[in-house]
Amino acid sequence: MNLSGRLRQRSGSYPAVGSVGAESSNRLKRNSLEGPHSKRGKGRLLRRTLLLRNSHRRWILMGIGQRVVLGIVVVFVFIALMTFSDSTSQVIRHSGPKYFSVVINTYKRPGMLRGAVQHYTHACGRKYGVGHVFVVWAEVGKQPPKSDDLLLSSPSLRKSIGTESSVRPNVTIIPVEKDSLNSRFLPIKDLSQQSVFIVDDDVRVDCPSLLKGYQAWQMNPSAMVGYYPRLASPPLFEGTAAGKLVYHAWPIVYLRNKFNMILTKACFLHRTYLDLYSGDAHPQEIRDYVDAHRNCEDVAMALLVANATKAQASPPVYVRGSISDKGLFNGISTGGGHFGIRSNCLTDLANIYLERGWGYPLVDVPLTTVASRSYFPRWRTQPSNLFEWL
Repeated sequence: MNLSGRLRQRSGSYPAVGSVGAESSNRLKRNSLEGPHSKRGKGRLLRRTLLLRNSHRRWILMGIGQRVVLGIVVVFVFIALMTFSDSTSQVIRHSGPKYFSVVINTYKRPGMLRGAVQHYTHACGRKYGVGHVFVVWAEVGKQPPKSDDLLLSSPSLRKSIGTESSVRPNVTIIPVEKDSLNSRFLPIKDLSQQSVFIVDDDVRVDCPSLLKGYQAWQMNPSAMVGYYPRLASPPLFEGTAAGKLVYHAWPIVYLRNKFNMILTKACFLHRTYLDLYSGDAHPQEIRDYVDAHRNCEDVAMALLVANATKAQASPPVYVRGSISDKGLFNGISTGGGHFGIRSNCLTDLANIYLERGWGYPLVDVPLTTVASRSYFPRWRTQPSNLFEWL
């Protein structure tokens, strides 16, 4: 094919010169009719300007009350969006092969115990990190139930648990020789996991919150990680009593923006602390005090962990979760004089540390430095249970 033929063939794949010129001419006409300097463009710009002016005029003419209402609506929408984003971020997937053990403390509450075992084995289970469930049976002289009896309370649950037996953690009941609050911290022979979740039989930590707490413990394996922060501090007025410590619950923790203890009613800790609590290095005087007063075993554990980790600077960690506390109105903490008893306990146990030359171990932790952005701004800091405000 000669050069002219090749040029004719190539020209067939491109638009004709006349068509390009016609298209350019039409584009120029449209621009002249609809551009910013055309009549249509000027009219459109004028309408936008009038709309902005009218909106500004409405805002100026709006009463103060209407502005306040609008502001409140905007604030509530902002809070709802932030809360939604925070709640979705709390559902954390378990990505590692490691699990933790749940140790449930119970005493003469079979219904409560059954609900606790079913919650942590069936509702949560291995999907949320639960590798084994231990029940500390403190009813001396009474035969403990079989683990299957705690799990199989209804035909529907029996059927669903039977189909999921491969992913359900095992349940082991540990009868103890002595009715003592110290028994909840006895070393466990068959304990294979490093992390132990100590929990009362009337406390139900929802499964995403449970996994969130476990992952917080993985980042702080030497610390006590839990959902109930407390504060031990000297009296507000120095002239009250020299050397006296006062026990404070959530309202004071929130107002003073600090805490230095985590209650073991729902708490992750390393299994080494079980050995330390029952070992010779931990003063028998402290365990005797707990038995005599039938209280303050959690304070004793908090002091032990704080003293053991002073050199590591590993303070307690508060995790905000979602918790149902079914023992709010019939537990030890609901009795009269509870805060006075706890304050005396703190003072007496701390004095044992001072007498041994160990110093005062508890370290204050700012509440707003905990966890994540969900604690900023300050007013978003919330307890794990609404009744903590009481």
